[in-house]
Amino acid sequence: MTAMTALSAFFLIVSSVLLCLNMPASFGDQRTNGQNVMRLFLFFLVVLGTVSTLVAQDVDALINEGLQLEKQGETDAAIGVLQRAADAAPENAQVTKLLARQYVLKIEDGTDVTLRKKYAQLAVSLGQKAADKLPNDAEAQASLAASYGKLCELVNPKLKIEYSKKIYAEASKAVALDPNSDFGHMILGCWNIDMVVLNPFLKGLVQIVYGQFPPASKEGGIAHFKKAIELAADCSSRRVRKSARSSRRQAGRGPRVDQSNRA
Repeated sequence: MTAMTALSAFFLIVSSVLLCLNMPASFGDQRTNGQNVMRLFLFFLVVLGTVSTLVAQDVDALINEGLQLEKQGETDAAIGVLQRAADAAPENAQVTKLLARQYVLKIEDGTDVTLRKKYAQLAVSLGQKAADKLPNDAEAQASLAASYGKLCELVNPKLKIEYSKKIYAEASKAVALDPNSDFGHMILGCWNIDMVVLNPFLKGLVQIVYGQFPPASKEGGIAHFKKAIELAADCSSRRVRKSARSSRRQAGRGPRVDQSNRA
């Protein structure tokens, strides 16, 4: 809670204590005592409701502040603000969703592989929690897909293929829920390009274990990128254009041999 919220809650609690102290010490008059207890009970309900409202308003303010920081590209500051919101309202799925998205963005800014993997795993954990609680929220599904996408860059080839199926499933779900999801289209663009340039032998070998992959193509990837850029605005355009430029360059290189042996 902010200082103002905490101060308001403190005054309400003090008022409750003072009311208790002013109750009659004698219990001879049962009717009076019963009325006082009822008044105290009702007052506590009012206090509880007021504090809950103050906390909700506080969380809403923190969410708005976090979104503004995201637009400005201040990822670390946004994480700090949204973490305060998460501490105040641990079950708020919207906060969880936004935190997952910030950690996806934070991975892009890191250089240490161990730290990037830690952030990616945290993004997946938060993203899965948000997606489970918000099954009809396109942004939640897209954030989970993006989290797996970043984790794919930091794992061994077998896990990369396994996670790729999750990326496609979640991103497709996001676009089905909201055809105007720029983030969803951007992820599907990345997925298509990544599948095109994946080592064909590795892809064929792992498909024996995990089953046939949906068809992918460079043309399909670029089409999704164009759609994403068309839809992108504000903070979304930063992540969309960055990924689009990177994957378009990669698409022109043709298939590559995946030499990753990271766990």
